Amino acid sequence: MQNDVYPPLEEKLENGKGDAPDESKLEQEQDQSTVKFLPNGDQEGDVKIEVGHDEVAMGMGKEELMKYADDPFWVRIRWILLIIFGLAWLGMLAGAIAIVVTAPGCPAIPADNWFNEGVTYMVHPRSFQDSDGDGNGDLKGIESRLDYLNDLKVNALWILSPYAFGENDFGYHVMNHTSIAPMYGTMTEFGSLVTALHAKDIKIILDFIPNYTSNEHMWFVESRQGTAPYKDFYVWADGANTTTSGGGVQPPNNWLNRHGTSAWTWDAVRGQFYYHSGPKQQPELNLRDDAVKKELKDVLTFWLKKGVDGFVMRDTAFLIESEDIGSDESAQGKADYDSMDHALTKYQNGSYELVSEWKSVIEDFVTASGRRFLITDCGGDRQANLKFLNYGSDSVLNMGWVGRLDSSCDAECVRGHIKSSTDNSTGLATWQLGDDSHSRIASLRGSDYTNVLNMMTTLLPGGRILYYGEEIGLLNSAVPSFEETKDAYALSVGKTNYDSVTRDPYRGPMVWSSAAGGNFTSSDEPWLPLGDLDVNVEDQRKANTSSLAVYMRLGKLRGEPAFVEGEMTLIDGSGANLIAFRRRVVKKEDEEEDEEEDRPAAYLVVLNFGDAADRFTLPAFVRGDYPATGTVVVNTEKAATGASVSFEDALLVNPGQGFVIKI
Repeated sequence: MQNDVYPPLEEKLENGKGDAPDESKLEQEQDQSTVKFLPNGDQEGDVKIEVGHDEVAMGMGKEELMKYADDPFWVRIRWILLIIFGLAWLGMLAGAIAIVVTAPGCPAIPADNWFNEGVTYMVHPRSFQDSDGDGNGDLKGIESRLDYLNDLKVNALWILSPYAFGENDFGYHVMNHTSIAPMYGTMTEFGSLVTALHAKDIKIILDFIPNYTSNEHMWFVESRQGTAPYKDFYVWADGANTTTSGGGVQPPNNWLNRHGTSAWTWDAVRGQFYYHSGPKQQPELNLRDDAVKKELKDVLTFWLKKGVDGFVMRDTAFLIESEDIGSDESAQGKADYDSMDHALTKYQNGSYELVSEWKSVIEDFVTASGRRFLITDCGGDRQANLKFLNYGSDSVLNMGWVGRLDSSCDAECVRGHIKSSTDNSTGLATWQLGDDSHSRIASLRGSDYTNVLNMMTTLLPGGRILYYGEEIGLLNSAVPSFEETKDAYALSVGKTNYDSVTRDPYRGPMVWSSAAGGNFTSSDEPWLPLGDLDVNVEDQRKANTSSLAVYMRLGKLRGEPAFVEGEMTLIDGSGANLIAFRRRVVKKEDEEEDEEEDRPAAYLVVLNFGDAADRFTLPAFVRGDYPATGTVVVNTEKAATGASVSFEDALLVNPGQGFVIKI
């Protein structure tokens, strides 16, 4: 058809009035559209163009739908569905409101770090206080002494293994992980103690012993018989192919326990050897077995529900052994325990995953009153400690001084341990001088050094573990006769040498007064001999310069911001016999500059660990950071405070003396 109205396309493009169209699009549009040219009679030369698309009808049309709009049946259906929807919506709204109103709020995870920042008091439950006159300490006795713990400003009470035990090694010879030893009391009394502790804002810590049980434990009795599900609860192995000269079966390998004898004991009932990293009365649990792991998780849950705030996981280094039972461990020189490399029996990879699993159980019990702690006890291996921290342990016991801080460890030795314990990426450190397996520090180092040792460990950054009696300089008690010895290992050594290995003297009763029985018990026969009755709480409360008086002053001072949150700087070159360090709060970069009088006080601590007097002179290269003078707030040799100290002069410090100077 001829188009006389529109000029040809070529002419339009030449006049700059349009772009060339895409021919393919034109074809597509032509396929889909109908074009009509309609003459317009009103305006000459104009036409109307009507473009229409073919419509495709889908579903019912409007007229068909309207037929049902007023149908009574469909009207009822619509109303029913509307009512159901409305009721469901109202029900969900009411349920949401009920949950918000009645459900307990989810507690935020508290940021408190009570173990790593506070003082934990460790007690042997059999030795702290006897309440019923049978010569044995008990839970009611501990509860009766909580005011004393308050006076010491402790944050937590660590009760060494109070579980039902067998004939060997007290609570560590566990017969039931979820039962209190009858001599200590009942579960009701335990609950009363927990309530009383929490009322005084003191946490409670228990030992967690996942590595072994007593050979009298029901699990082991059943495992010997091969009874399900206990058959694989322990580490069992067949003997080697060769036999001894006496015709007996050889152990599967040369592994030794920590006492230096074979780590394998033959069980005639089972017809196999069982493994034990400690004495033979403590068979090792098979922590690769899922059923065992579940039982131990249930143990943690049981005590968490009882209100326990933390656990010290014992013997963490020995949790898992190599599955390569047929291989021997290498020995350097003679085949004794200290000469072996223990590559197959210590710090196996699976041990770290176990800590992570147990930590997840504890995390489920975080409450508004404070988070629960998992502390690992694996000796002095620094790299292993850091790895356990990475796998979920909240802290590790710092055992570097326990049993080693005798007179041979001079000021340089002490300084080295402080540096190694604080120079790590975790920022966590605990300070511990003794426990129930090593000599009391006052006997190891000497009573004259009690105050300076307590001053150091109380004022260094990090948690402080105070073994009961250290605050008064309690000494080792007398070694009992062989017939009266309670230490299972000492008994196994025999009468000739038992006194060289017994741990009984380190576990002697607390001495509360100089009266008969030390006011520990009314019995004429305490379970172990008491130490020196002249070293007691009652007398030291009355003396302003006693070890207890000094410790109480330190306990109050520890609450100062400089010691709670302040940094620590060791001052090298302060004297051959001296240790000196500063504690102060450092202003953060995003904090505004405070007025001088508003800043928390800083403190200088000076300690003499030598056997001769020494003079402390503040090194010239650090004097610029200090004021000209300071004020003595604690002097271990004098009750009076307030003396002024000039840092231009030398300060005389006697052997075993310590100063805390406010600067």
